[in-house]
Amino acid sequence: MCVRQLATLTLIVACAGVSMTSAMHAGSGCCSSEDARIVQEQWSTVFSAENSGKSKITLCREIFERLFVRVPNAVELFKDVGGDNIYSDKFSSQMVRVLAGLDLAIGALHDQPLLDELVEHLNAQHSVRDGVTASAFEVWRQIVLEVMPKIIDSFNSDAWMNCVCPIVHGIAKGLP
Repeated sequence: MCVRQLATLTLIVACAGVSMTSAMHAGSGCCSSEDARIVQEQWSTVFSAENSGKSKITLCREIFERLFVRVPNAVELFKDVGGDNIYSDKFSSQMVRVLAGLDLAIGALHDQPLLDELVEHLNAQHSVRDGVTASAFEVWRQIVLEVMPKIIDSFNSDAWMNCVCPIVHGIAKGLP
């Protein structure tokens, strides 16, 4: 259960790199069951089977355009998947795969063992890639939290921060 009076302190602890298990379990004050429900419900309005591929790509482009402005060397990390042309079909496919990873994690917010496995898998995938940094993941998280309020009615920034922060930090754990 989320302890609202300690929300700020808990976010600082979670965002400092506390493990997924520690940050997400009951009593941690981070991603409560209610936060998870809110995030899943709001996410489903923008990234679900009912949404067209075109609307997903528009969302992805908004996120990656901002990422490439703030972390210009990130373009190089995506060179093999067309990162030099954000409008290419090849890169569109990659952007959707990235957000599909977030979609899987959001879908698993109520299943801690599954969420831990998904995050550990994504961490392992990114740990072997030269040039991928924890700071770039932090920028990506900030961008996601900037873009979502523009497309989600009654966006609950507290719930999103509580749930997305530990996911992203779990993926970035151990990166330079």
